[in-house]
Amino acid sequence: MKNKIQDCIIIGMGPAGITAAIYLSRLNIKPLCIEEKGLASKLSSIPLIQNYPGFVGKGNDLAQLFTKQVEDNNISIYKSRVSTIQKDEENFRVQCEDGIFYSKSVLVTAGIRPNPLIIPGGNKYSFRGISRCAVCDGPLYRNKDIAVHGDKSTAIQESLYLADICHTLYFICPEKSISAPSELVKELESKDNVKIIYEGTIVGSIGSRSIEEIQVKCKNDTMSLSVRGLFLYTGEANNATFLPFPEVFDNRNFIIVDENKSTPISGLFAAGDVTITPLRQIVTACGDGAIAAFSIKQYLKTRRL
Repeated sequence: MKNKIQDCIIIGMGPAGITAAIYLSRLNIKPLCIEEKGLASKLSSIPLIQNYPGFVGKGNDLAQLFTKQVEDNNISIYKSRVSTIQKDEENFRVQCEDGIFYSKSVLVTAGIRPNPLIIPGGNKYSFRGISRCAVCDGPLYRNKDIAVHGDKSTAIQESLYLADICHTLYFICPEKSISAPSELVKELESKDNVKIIYEGTIVGSIGSRSIEEIQVKCKNDTMSLSVRGLFLYTGEANNATFLPFPEVFDNRNFIIVDENKSTPISGLFAAGDVTITPLRQIVTACGDGAIAAFSIKQYLKTRRL
């Protein structure tokens, strides 16, 4: 397998990678899929999914359905971590921890990870009151009091969405000012149910089964806020640091793709959360994966001409 030149290698098997693998398989292209942690590992940790058409339930149950479909299509999975990728005139050389693979095309669906923010006592509330996705979890807090921590445009945009759902929103900015366009800040300030706290640091959290209260230190004072949800926006990092091609990244280190999920490198494709995209959801990742599969099919056709 390692000496054979593959038609396509997929790096990362979340919803985008899984969908692409299934579509490629149905197009009579058998991809080699490389995954470090396990199929849909991030998806498996979501306690409740309510915005994926045709499915309402635990993330682990959806992950098992995805996994079964991968198995039914006899798709090859190689468990390893990719170290780097190189490209010659025609093919890609994919270096893993324990082997080297060659391929005519590569699809990167490695996803992203949030920058860490340590909240005292907060580890036990992950997915039980602490979230990083307003679209995913916002409706769970309809007419309830919540807090948002962040100081960039993303935090404000998510807060504007949440403010139309919740009762009261405490916007905790760790800095003296919010690093976002003034029109966004003004829109947030105009919301009657939004209270902005500057130079705030979350120093504690309390709750039995889920988060119920947070302690916020602001200058020399510490206040307690009764909240049922806490949304953290500390920025995100991509999982594609193995790519040595600076031209494929934008200024936030997301992968640049066109409408066909092609990158500036011929034969290199990307899909899902790791790319520049306005929405990062399971359903959009699946759509990206399907588009990428058809684009790869077309690319491989040109290779055979």
